[in-house]
Amino acid sequence: MQPMDASKSLPVTVERIALVMRYALYAAITPVFLLGYFGSGTTAFITISAMTLLHNIIVHTVLWTRAYRFFYSRLNFGIYVVQIVIVTAMTGADSSDGYILYFLLIIGFTAYDRRFRKVLQATLLCVATYAAVIAYEHFSDRLTVSLGVIIIRMLSIVFVGWMVGALSERLRRAEIAAAGQTAQLMSAETTLRAILNSAGDPIIVFDENEYVTECNDRATEFLAVSRADMIGQRFRSFIFDDGTLPQKIADLRARGQTESAQIVVTSEGDERDVQLFARSYVRDGARYFVALLRDETSRKNHEESARLAAMKHARLNTELREFDKHRAEFVRAIAVQLRAPLSAVAGYVDMLLNEELGDVNPDQRKALQTCRRGVMRAFRSIELSLQTHSARGEPENKAPDPGVPPPGDSGE
Repeated sequence: MQPMDASKSLPVTVERIALVMRYALYAAITPVFLLGYFGSGTTAFITISAMTLLHNIIVHTVLWTRAYRFFYSRLNFGIYVVQIVIVTAMTGADSSDGYILYFLLIIGFTAYDRRFRKVLQATLLCVATYAAVIAYEHFSDRLTVSLGVIIIRMLSIVFVGWMVGALSERLRRAEIAAAGQTAQLMSAETTLRAILNSAGDPIIVFDENEYVTECNDRATEFLAVSRADMIGQRFRSFIFDDGTLPQKIADLRARGQTESAQIVVTSEGDERDVQLFARSYVRDGARYFVALLRDETSRKNHEESARLAAMKHARLNTELREFDKHRAEFVRAIAVQLRAPLSAVAGYVDMLLNEELGDVNPDQRKALQTCRRGVMRAFRSIELSLQTHSARGEPENKAPDPGVPPPGDSGE
């Protein structure tokens, strides 16, 4: 399967290295041929050179067009096999050491596919092509080595293929397990990030040297600092130092936890009262601290508002009691002042009704009785008012008797 970033994948890197090695090998063989030390002759040199240049042109074209899928194709593998067959056949066949190139081809094949089955299939194909070259030499009566040597070489190719395939299979399984663990770790980090960001309070994680390694979104909002700018900053750079901060940090390292009231300074210069809760934990053998900052500014503002409201309420209650006291005194004064003249009016009305001052005709008597009822109602209202204030604990100040007591209702 082609990796997502194909330009930096292992097969593309191997192809680039092989391209450079072919150029280097061609540059090394050319002087040897020109000096006459190339034992296979001019035809072999020209054939190998043309094949190498053609292969390089194909690789350059693939790299230029970024058609990296070609490197994963069977055609690309076939080109390498054909090259090795030609090199082996033209450099001595059974007496040539070109069969060693099959080892390199099998090892390089694991960069494209690490499955043991695929590596074993590539190995068997290499053995088959080498056997075909030897068979051609045998039918041409040009074999110069014994059959035992040929068999050992074939078995060596099979052994290398089996060993490389087994190792690549283990490596492939390890990579799959590592990829699964990486996915789980990324999922756990994503979950942890979601949990941190869902927290309503600022959370900051810092290491043993107080450098911030992680924070949630609430912390960036609270301190008015971006996450990129906060990571790598020292934790104490956000805390107002009243002279006791180094000791508190030392206590946190010694005890592993702390809880204290602090003042946080934002990037905008604002000071916020917070309650700091910090605990230590160990990750990958290193010690870290997670700090939660609970904003106390709003709570303190609320408490101050409640205190001021309570003071205002107490002042209003005091003023209300003073007003009620003055009102009661006013009502009592009015009641006392009214009792004396009303008593006199009631006395004279009774005298008139009793005809002590002369005869009274029926119409006059009716008017006097109405007047007396009004006076009696006024008396009852005054008495009720005085009794109400007496029930509140206020002493009743009765007016002195004017000498004429309030009469009864006998005259009506």
